[in-house]
Amino acid sequence: MNPLKRLITWGDSHNPRWLAILRIILGVFLFSRGVTFLTSIDDFQKLVMASDLHLTNTLLIDVIPWIHIAGGFCIIIGIGTRTAAIVQLPVVIGAIIFVTIPANSPFFSFDTTKAFSLLIALLLVVFFVEGSGTLSVTAYAKQENQETEDMQPPPMI
Repeated sequence: MNPLKRLITWGDSHNPRWLAILRIILGVFLFSRGVTFLTSIDDFQKLVMASDLHLTNTLLIDVIPWIHIAGGFCIIIGIGTRTAAIVQLPVVIGAIIFVTIPANSPFFSFDTTKAFSLLIALLLVVFFVEGSGTLSVTAYAKQENQETEDMQPPPMI
């Protein structure tokens, strides 16, 4: 078994309830961040235009809010959590590199925005490993499927 599969298997078997609550909080934050980007599109556009990504500015302005909204919603309800986390990760890392780290400041200077962005990236990695957890649509569907299988009569020979 490769190391990634072993890590994911370990994550599936170790899911405390407090981690599921933390996953929901992360999802709410990402969802609300996407809504904020859409409602204040002019400020978001200025922020993206100030970055060093000149060729893809328009694409980023159109796509990033929807990535946060869709990914945040999936993380909140706990369906496709690993996929949502891995899709969110490049966006958050890009924000850390191109937006929160100005060209003149050293990387290790204290800045709450930078620290918060790094925390969000770390949590996304954690939930890529952990998965949806116990308070999720995925866990509910697995439980319902197991109950349905248990209720079926044994096959006749």
